[in-house]
Amino acid sequence: MATARLTDPETSWMAARSLKAERISETQRVILGILETQPATDEDIIHIYKKGATEGLWKPASDSGIRSRRAELVTRGLVHKVGIGTNEFGNKMTIWEAVNALK
Repeated sequence: MATARLTDPETSWMAARSLKAERISETQRVILGILETQPATDEDIIHIYKKGATEGLWKPASDSGIRSRRAELVTRGLVHKVGIGTNEFGNKMTIWEAVNALK
């Protein structure tokens, strides 16, 4: 799996990320795209994903499937935890972001 060292320049990180991103599923690619534009909880990701699927932008996926694909992106080092938020019921939720997302 492609990787870059902490001391490598940003271009090395971009190249490594590009190689990793080439071998991801459509669902993972959509989730990564969502998290490249904004940090989000799994609830947020599911809401955005399902809205796009309803509009015919990509194939539908179940809530658990979306969470599983996001977890796989974490395992591959493409997504990471950036904080903890709360939902409307006060439950704590992890906030995710694409690694090296544009700020």
